[in-house]
Amino acid sequence: MKKTIAIIGAGAETGVAIADKLSESNYRLLLVQNEINHKSQIVKNIKQKNLHAEVEIVDCAKEGCWEADIIILAIPFRELKEIAEKINEVVTQKIVVIISDEKESSLSFNQAQELQQLLPYSKIVTALYNPCSPESFIINDKENLKQFQN
Repeated sequence: MKKTIAIIGAGAETGVAIADKLSESNYRLLLVQNEINHKSQIVKNIKQKNLHAEVEIVDCAKEGCWEADIIILAIPFRELKEIAEKINEVVTQKIVVIISDEKESSLSFNQAQELQQLLPYSKIVTALYNPCSPESFIINDKENLKQFQN
């Protein structure tokens, strides 16, 4: 069965890159972003690269997360708490991946714990995205976070 991934912040540079990369795999993508025209261009670009990609535009974060198996938050840290409060009742038993890029400071362990409290029935995973590297570094616990920051 095909997994559905909601990408909140799909119009930002990091969100676009993640959507583009995930479209190469067998996932259904739900793009959530405020700029409708920008999202239409993202879908068009993805479809040009992969005609069989299943990509949809979703206006509401809560709706997109309801349908998704995995939620990717590719948004600035200052918006995480607000989004978490909007989606908390529909992300039960789901993986929520918080993506930061090198332009922002890393998500602290305390911030990740706060988000885990806001989304108590979800599995919070944090990752650092580097657009110049083919790899993302997954930071999922305090030891890894300390190791990464050194």
